[in-house]
Amino acid sequence: MAMGETGPVLCGKCHVPPERGFERDGQMWASCPVCGQEDTIEHIGREAAEYNTDKAIRDMLSGLHSSSVMTVKIPPERSYSWITG
Repeated sequence: MAMGETGPVLCGKCHVPPERGFERDGQMWASCPVCGQEDTIEHIGREAAEYNTDKAIRDMLSGLHSSSVMTVKIPPERSYSWITG
C-alpha cells in the first residue's frame, strides 16, 4: 500500500471487517461478527481515521528515531476499537 492509502476498516481486536446494516436510534450501526463489538458507522469511521493518523505519525517518528542522531520520543501506543487494515 502506498503512503496515504488506507485499507478496509477492521475490528481492532479481531482484525475482521464489521458487518453493517442495522438501525438503532435513527443511526446506522455495525458490529464485529467475531466478538460482537458494535458502534455507529459514524464513530467507526472516525476512530479508524484516528488510528490511521496515529499510525502514520508513529511510522514517521520511528523512521526519524532509527536514522537520526537526535532523540525522538515516540508516544505510547493507544488501543483502538476500530482500525484500518
